[in-house]
Amino acid sequence: MGRFLKAELNIVYRKPKLYVLLSILTAAFILGIVVNFLTHGKVDITIILIEFFHPFLVIILVSDVTHKEYKFNTMKNLIGSGFTRSQIYTGKLIVTMIVAFMFILIEKAMQIIYLLIKHDFAKKFFWKAELVDMVRQFCMFGIIFIICMLITSDALSLLASFGYGILLSMFLGMVGIFVPGISDKVAERISAACLVSSSAYVKSTLSKDGLVIGKYIDKGELIWCGVGIIVALLALQGGYMLFKRKEFK
Repeated sequence: MGRFLKAELNIVYRKPKLYVLLSILTAAFILGIVVNFLTHGKVDITIILIEFFHPFLVIILVSDVTHKEYKFNTMKNLIGSGFTRSQIYTGKLIVTMIVAFMFILIEKAMQIIYLLIKHDFAKKFFWKAELVDMVRQFCMFGIIFIICMLITSDALSLLASFGYGILLSMFLGMVGIFVPGISDKVAERISAACLVSSSAYVKSTLSKDGLVIGKYIDKGELIWCGVGIIVALLALQGGYMLFKRKEFK
């Protein structure tokens, strides 16, 4: 397992794609700061830009980690080289989680740096809310790993991952607004249980102008984060069982 992990991590860290995606995230961060400076603090989009690009970039990297064997038709060779399917699935999952965790930490670090620059860190960074959201993101990318691992087409797996990780929360939000009998609260809870949103348990405190001035954990709704984690663990086990039965030509 150690040899497999080392080989997979070396491939990830040697690929230019990783550094291109990190550059995009950094450019979004710098763009937000420049816009804020030029508008004398009237336009504050830095954190929004970081949170917008972050999931897209991680999904692309997760797909790259899982799909290189399908792309070059080397999965059968990998299985025949002495690595078990359990080692392949677990190893790629660990690498995926390392990549996701690295991007999550970078995203949070950028937010902290920006708030320190603006002298708003003490007011706007609530570590408990951020920690719970990190756990939610971590589990969400575990589900995206399963999608990418089981769908052999790179384009289809990316489409399904974007649909799950990014579009599902928007769809549920629209359902909560326009579908009679389904309230915003129900839509939020479904999003939380599906790990695509933390709006049910990470609440925002707004100013009179409608700006976010703080966050807090709604402990009564935190159960939906727990439901999502259980769903993720069951899905990972189910994904492993399906991968064991998968045929490779």
